[in-house]
Amino acid sequence: MLKHISLYCINQIFETEALIKISPKAKVAYIQCLIFHFEDLEPSHENTESFDILKTRVKPRSLPLFEEMATAGLVQISDKWIRFINLWNNHIDKSSFKRVTPTEYMAIAGYKPAEEYMADILSNQSFYDLTGMQFKLSKERTTELIQLFFKTQEAHQQPYANYTAVSRHCLGWIRNQVSPSNYNKSKTTNNATKRIEPGKDYGSL
Repeated sequence: MLKHISLYCINQIFETEALIKISPKAKVAYIQCLIFHFEDLEPSHENTESFDILKTRVKPRSLPLFEEMATAGLVQISDKWIRFINLWNNHIDKSSFKRVTPTEYMAIAGYKPAEEYMADILSNQSFYDLTGMQFKLSKERTTELIQLFFKTQEAHQQPYANYTAVSRHCLGWIRNQVSPSNYNKSKTTNNATKRIEPGKDYGSL
């Protein structure tokens, strides 16, 4: 699998998938973990999925680097495990992999209904830290918005491939709710101007 995790793939993870920029040291630690995990795996759709490492395998002095990754949405940290979220899937060449049907791929990729991720986000202090830092929101207000987001996604029966996908959408949705002026942009079609109305739910913008 390792030859499919290219420099391009790594760069895309840091530049387009991460919620925030991380330090060079955190990048090195992240890459080392990917190398250790993927170097002996055969190329397949199953082997592209998220993986866990024991938290006890991380030296205490290195733990802040993984907390930095968690804030960026690259990993999830629990009491015993550190989960590396599958952010590389859209950036690797799978042309040599065995072909699968769309239904098989959805099963392999582990798509789940949005509501199955709600508890993860509500218990993720890094997510609260990020919304507090970016939007100046209290923990109580962030909780209200998270719950409202998931009610909306449940109504739309929206599935997600992983925690980062849903947390990224949730973060963008919250940004839209608290800063509607950022999205109050006009659209011109056939010389007619249509304006996005602040406060109205347009789904994913």
